[in-house]
Amino acid sequence: MTRGLVIKRAGTVGAALGAALALSACNPDQFGPLLSELPDGRSQVSTGAGGYLAARFAQSISDHTAAAEFLGVALEADPKNVILLRRGYQSSLNAGRYADSLEIAEELKVLASDAPEANLRFAVESIRADDFQTALGHLEVIESQRVGRYAAPLLRSWVQVGLGDLAAARRTLEPLAQSPSFRPLYQIHLGLMSEVLNDTEAAAEAYGPLLEDLSRLPTRLGEIVGSFLERQDRKAAALAVYSSMEDQQPNSVVVQTLITRFNAGGPAPVIVSTMQQGFAEALFHFATALEQDNAHELALSFTRLSLLLRPDDPAVLFLLAEILRSLDRPVEAILAYERIRIDSPRSWDGRLRAAMLYEIMGVTEAAKDKLATMATERPRRIDPLVELGRLHHSLEDYPQAITAYDGALGRVDE
Repeated sequence: MTRGLVIKRAGTVGAALGAALALSACNPDQFGPLLSELPDGRSQVSTGAGGYLAARFAQSISDHTAAAEFLGVALEADPKNVILLRRGYQSSLNAGRYADSLEIAEELKVLASDAPEANLRFAVESIRADDFQTALGHLEVIESQRVGRYAAPLLRSWVQVGLGDLAAARRTLEPLAQSPSFRPLYQIHLGLMSEVLNDTEAAAEAYGPLLEDLSRLPTRLGEIVGSFLERQDRKAAALAVYSSMEDQQPNSVVVQTLITRFNAGGPAPVIVSTMQQGFAEALFHFATALEQDNAHELALSFTRLSLLLRPDDPAVLFLLAEILRSLDRPVEAILAYERIRIDSPRSWDGRLRAAMLYEIMGVTEAAKDKLATMATERPRRIDPLVELGRLHHSLEDYPQAITAYDGALGRVDE
């Protein structure tokens, strides 16, 4: 990692806005008012103390990129400071600066061999290299740490699947089965592990308890279980899963797309087919649980690690964007929403939220263009027109608001 960086905050944010602009294909003039409010010139730090204080402020507003750069200055002055290394690692990872996070993890592990964040980062790197035995060693280190109490057994069990040992994975996973809160996670991952090792009988047994109360099955778990049932030619059971999901989320594009594909006889997608994908799914599930508990920063770390293994997964990218939105990082959130591939049903909600963020930032033309495009894409959906009407109303453009609302009402009548 390059140390002693000179920071230009306007450049950092401006670059992000420029990337968002490129992705949304908007007129650059629409960003003018927002860019003009950014600070001019350079904010320079030349001492370790200055870098540390600047980093603390950046961290307080979840500006992970700036925090990582300022901590680079602090570490230049005090390279063996474990606290600084830990902060630098966290900021680099949460900013998506994977190479920097790995380099800091290496420095941290020399000084604190049991550092959980460093060992988890090395475990992911080992899995990327198919070095499962080394990954196991790193995960064993974090098991005694607070964050590793439930995460480590699940992650270790996936590595054991990579080594072809389902029996060992089942034993390692057992602590999750003892917790009512984690038992659904135990069931879903035991099923996925069984599928990866081609033991469909064990997978059916693992998924079975999840079918007892479909109303408690989250969307992602419903997708996994329903897909398995379809591929086992248990169409009625799969339809029951999807119908329950529709009852709970009648307006969800994800669920509607799933049911449309099912009714058309399209092939059921396999969400997890390899050990690496299963490990990434485990990281994603923990990130989701942490985000629901408002542990945004830790959730962001797990999400970033999941994306290291599956960089284009729409569900994980959507979670990334949602976390960044929760942390009041609208530009980064837009970039994450826009990374979701357009053919994924999760792109729909992502683009709706991106339009709202454009509006919040004052880039209203971008918001209007995005909503108008979406209204054309799905001529039976009312949500983009409702949002477009609300946006025009907030801008006191009442004729356009009426036109948008009338269009939405017309779709309801259809």
